[in-house]
Amino acid sequence: MLPPSGVAAAQTLRTLFARSDEAFRRLQSSAPSHVSIAMQIADTSRQDVKDGLDFLLDNLKLLPLGRLYDGPDDIYPDILEARLRLLPQNS
Repeated sequence: MLPPSGVAAAQTLRTLFARSDEAFRRLQSSAPSHVSIAMQIADTSRQDVKDGLDFLLDNLKLLPLGRLYDGPDDIYPDILEARLRLLPQNS
């Protein structure tokens, strides 16, 4: 069970994993660096491509997988929690 503060982060990670197959189908890679390069070089003279990129950039939240250590302590969960506290609360 996740604490309520971790639900949004878990949903975002599930979404990224769910879309990784589609990214791989289109780009032959699902690495975030490759996806971001593809977004940067996309043909934005096409309105459908521009609209798609605008939607993605308005809604994109990337969370790296892994850990961030400060000495022996993994502080990544604390960073996620602090970031969630900064988000506007849904009323």
